[in-house]
Amino acid sequence: IKVVDKNGPLVTAPDEVTISADPYTCTATYEVPPPIVIFDCSSEVTWTVDYQLSFPGGQPTGVWINDNVRYVGNKVFIDDLPIDSSWIRYTVVDDCGNITYANNEVVVKDFEPPVAVCDEFTVVTLTTGGVAQIFATTFDDGSHDNCTDILFDARRMTAGCGASLTNWTTAVNFCCQDVGKDIMVSLRVTD
Repeated sequence: IKVVDKNGPLVTAPDEVTISADPYTCTATYEVPPPIVIFDCSSEVTWTVDYQLSFPGGQPTGVWINDNVRYVGNKVFIDDLPIDSSWIRYTVVDDCGNITYANNEVVVKDFEPPVAVCDEFTVVTLTTGGVAQIFATTFDDGSHDNCTDILFDARRMTAGCGASLTNWTTAVNFCCQDVGKDIMVSLRVTD
């Protein structure tokens, strides 16, 4: 009588996870958790991973990728996962060479706020009518975001010229009563 193990390990993948894009890039580095082994006759199983990108709507593309999967000791990392969802495929092999696949989804989102950089000093010149409207982008000095374009709003922090100190707008107004004064302006950057 010969007893053989012809069944792959009984495994499941970890739950779906949402992670943030890395700072300064529009991709993520994901530390892949190990698969959950429920049962196998072998004393030990090994596992590898690859992944595939999703079409809009979350369906896999069908092309498995493993060239940016890193194995460091007993940890596995996937570098440069793009914004959106990707499917991770675990390939779990037991001592007898039986294979089981398990999949889970990883969603990468941009949770990194943009970096706001303000121009420290701006000189405003009034028109002959004694007013000026300065666009919020004028107060920018290199603001940036890791993934998307950015929008600028500004508001006065110093009262005057009938301006609101609480409303963010695309331009800030100045008038004759501001002449010779330092007027504080706040810049808001939105990705």
